[in-house]
Amino acid sequence: MAYDAVKLYNEALSLGLDIRSDVPADELYRIYNGVGASWMKEEWRRCLDGVFEEILPAVEGHDLDFAYGDGTYGDFLAANERLEKNGRICADAKFPWWRLKRYIVRRKARLCRKVCDAFGWSAYLAAVEETKQHNNK
Repeated sequence: MAYDAVKLYNEALSLGLDIRSDVPADELYRIYNGVGASWMKEEWRRCLDGVFEEILPAVEGHDLDFAYGDGTYGDFLAANERLEKNGRICADAKFPWWRLKRYIVRRKARLCRKVCDAFGWSAYLAAVEETKQHNNK
């Protein structure tokens, strides 16, 4: 299932996620590719989107962080930390404290951050470079 980048962005803003608030729609469609690195097959990313559906607004914020990053390792780690924080906000907004699902989704956000910390550096650098090339056209 494909998710609309603008709809997710508006949801992220309405939830109060820590994301850029000045991104035009055409940039959202260019940058957002769902869960996973851009080199991954589309069907793999769509499958991961289903697994992490509750935190997709946070994932979009993470894609924006990567695309507009400054290329430093510190910025990369900060983007991943924001992904987890925003994912927790999504979980807390969507599920009351007494629902187990809230804590499962919070754990998914933590897992996303850990996977990105361990394996996302090259994806981060590729996203930064792609944005630089796009802006130089």
